[in-house]
Amino acid sequence: HLSWGEGRQLSLRRLVCDLIEEYGRHTGHADLLREAVDGRVGEDPPAGWHPVSTPTA
Repeated sequence: HLSWGEGRQLSLRRLVCDLIEEYGRHTGHADLLREAVDGRVGEDPPAGWHPVSTPTA
């Protein structure tokens, strides 16, 4: 049994929503750091990028 300091009960729904919000915030921070390091913005690969293919036997 979990409760807030004011005697209100903590619901599982509220806990999951808070965890999702916090996860999203940290994901955004990591994305900002990546953009600062490599200069790329967004999720698209840089212009001219092609996947490396391996020869098939």
